[in-house]
Parts: sequence; C-alpha cells; structure tokens
Amino acid sequence: MEKSERIFNTYFKLIFVDDAMNQLEPTGIKKLEEANYSYGKAWRYQIEGIKGVYEVVQWDIQRSLLKINLPNLPVVEFSGPVFLLKYYPDPEEEVFEDFSVKEQILRLSAHFNYGKSPYPVLNSEEELDPTLFNIGIFYIVADDVLGIVRLGAYTQDRFISISQDGINLSNVLVVPPGGIDRNVPGWALTWNFLEKMAETYKKIMGKPYAAIGGVGKGKIWKCAQEKCFEEETESIRLKLFEIIFLASREERVLAVVDDQLESLTSNSSLSDLKTSFLWIDGKIKKDEDEEYTQLKDFLKK
Repeated sequence: MEKSERIFNTYFKLIFVDDAMNQLEPTGIKKLEEANYSYGKAWRYQIEGIKGVYEVVQWDIQRSLLKINLPNLPVVEFSGPVFLLKYYPDPEEEVFEDFSVKEQILRLSAHFNYGKSPYPVLNSEEELDPTLFNIGIFYIVADDVLGIVRLGAYTQDRFISISQDGINLSNVLVVPPGGIDRNVPGWALTWNFLEKMAETYKKIMGKPYAAIGGVGKGKIWKCAQEKCFEEETESIRLKLFEIIFLASREERVLAVVDDQLESLTSNSSLSDLKTSFLWIDGKIKKDEDEEYTQLKDFLKK
C-alpha cells in the first residue's frame, strides 16, 4: 500500500467514511450517501444547522485534468490527498441565489428529483458537469508514524463569474451582458464544513498544536459561449488555511512540524500568498488584516 493510500484510509476513511470513532453525529456531522463519478469517488454530509449538503470528491488521481477544466476554483499545486469540495444549496437558503443561473435551474431539475433530493440522484452516466457547485479544495495530509495530521483548504472569499453575453430565460433577461452570474461565498461555506471536521479531530486528538492562514490575489471568471477565462484581481482574496493536530508533543514530532510550518511559509509554489496568520501552541505569532476571525474563534475554544 502506498503512503498516500495509507494516509487516506487512516485519516479520512476510518473517521469520516466508516465513523470508526463514533464522533460524527456528536460533532454535528451526518453522513449521507456516497457517489461514484467518472472523475472520482464522493461522500456527502449534512452539517447541523445548515440546510444544504456538502459533497467531498476524491481528487488525487485526475488532479491535472480537473485543474485544467474546472473554473471557479483556486489553482494551487499541492502534493498529497486532495479533495474537491462542493455545496448543494437548499432552494430556501439565502445563498441559493448566489449560485449561477445554471446551478439554480439544475438544483430544481430531475437531477435533484425536482428539488426533493438534497443532492444529485442520477447515475454516473448522467452525472452533472464537474465544474458546478464548487466552493473550494481541501486536503488531509498526515504522518501515521509521528501522528501528525494537517487539515486545510484553498478557497476564495467570493467566487464570481461574469456572463459576457448575458443570460435569457424564456425571453426574459435574467443576467444582463457583463453582469454577475455567480457570486458564491467560498470561504464562509468552506469554513462551515472544515470547522466541523476540525472539531472531530479535536475530540479524537486533543486541541490543535498550530494553525496558519495565507492570503493572495483572487480570480474572477469571465464566461462567454460556454468558455471561461480567469482574471486576477485584488478585490477578491485567495485563502489558504491549515490546522495541525498532534498525537504527541515529543521533541522529534515538534521538530518535524516546525519544518512543515517553515515550508508552508516559504514554499515557492505558494509565492503569491502572504502569511497573514500564524498560531503555535496557544500563542498568536502573526495576525494581519483580520482575515481569519472564525479560525481564531475556533482556536480559543
């Protein structure tokens, strides 16, 4: 068994698929059905107090294909088990109208049993376009010998798509040319899910040892004739955040974690991101721009 498979089985499958520790429901996570897409296996979850459904899609096999073809996602190279994170909004949620016209129509179509199912019900031969309902990317990287678990995500504060041609439905102009078709709060939706996952690890492994947050320029997507083009902008933030849990505080373990934190803050593949938040062993080492208020609140618990 390869290391990545071992990491996947130990730190995701046992806890979040098999619920071997019986911690999901006490934490406020309800596991729903699984799905098999042509581009990866998926797991679905309901978070307590949230009407929509989250879907986690394994992405470590066809990552390059998805990177090229998926708009509305931050593109950052990363080595390790990576998951695509989707959110299927409930039609009664306020955030429902932030999703694209196409996503809203599909959410009320036969793909969701005309709104009666909280997630897609059709088989893989009729699966949805994988570019839809994306809100970010998250990862779990672990050292099963030293007992280090790194839980993190890449997302943006908003995912905005602009329709260059405009959108008409039944001769009614619903999005004018150059208007915003999609304006999804990626960070808020992603954090709601990751916070519950982090709470699960906290119950199993104890309080986190460290957390880090980075920010960079985000992107908007301008779409015309079914093709989307990225455009970098300072008005939207690309965000990376990671929470680190330790099974023990042995000196050799702490040395490895310190090296990992140093790598995260200096890695050339993340050169466009600025470390704006750093928290180690109960102490804030860096806190700029007030970007990670929710993360700080979680760490205080």
